[in-house]
Amino acid sequence: MIEAKNISVSFDDKPILQDISCSLSRGVTCILGQNGAGKSTLLQCLSGGIAVDEGVIEFEGQDLSQCNIRQLAQKRAVLGQSLNVGFPFRAMDIVMMGRAPFIVTNEKPYDVDVAHAALERLGAYELKDRIYSTLSGGEKQRVQLARVLSQLDFMSDDLSGKYLFLDEPTSALDVKHQRMVLGLIDELRSKGLSILAVMHDINVSCEIADHAVLLKGGRMLGAHRISEQALQESLLVEVYDAEPSNVLTAQSGRTYYHF
Repeated sequence: MIEAKNISVSFDDKPILQDISCSLSRGVTCILGQNGAGKSTLLQCLSGGIAVDEGVIEFEGQDLSQCNIRQLAQKRAVLGQSLNVGFPFRAMDIVMMGRAPFIVTNEKPYDVDVAHAALERLGAYELKDRIYSTLSGGEKQRVQLARVLSQLDFMSDDLSGKYLFLDEPTSALDVKHQRMVLGLIDELRSKGLSILAVMHDINVSCEIADHAVLLKGGRMLGAHRISEQALQESLLVEVYDAEPSNVLTAQSGRTYYHF
């Protein structure tokens, strides 16, 4: 489990997160909120990318800031919003970066096999020899997703005790590849992986997530279990300061909101 206890973060004396307490355990947790609510900052804090000003984050009972970086990288992978790389790497080189925490001297055939399998899983194997900077936004996103899959050794039947952090993982993808990634998230959950995702699409979040952390103005409105019906409308109105323009209930009983 990863647990945040009363954490606060400020940039240039501007509070970004204030007194946040939440935990990440097995299953899928989505972070929802308006632009500027602190969603990406919270994800980066929980993954170890940003140090907190107050409070503590514990990774399996240990202060996250004291964790061995290599050992941490063997248990958690992060897909951020930025997809750009400044050097002329091939797509395959990017995916192999996910194997770096496990390579002591030289890569082994297994490392290459995992990278190839990750590209295959994302429908991106044909991109492996392309220069990464020449790829489209959606192609870059799939390659980066293949990188985090290879880092997590995703082909294993048991991913318990491993964590995946995704910041808007479908933002650059077309409908076909969005559904592919959502299916992949469900598959990884079934193997015991703990997943934290920043999402903008409320309905997609309610479809894939077990829990939702709701942020507004850097403060947490609560951590809520998502029922079969989805989050309560009144809660979403409070988070987004907007009434839904349409509310539809499917035959399955699931409610869909259009803002």
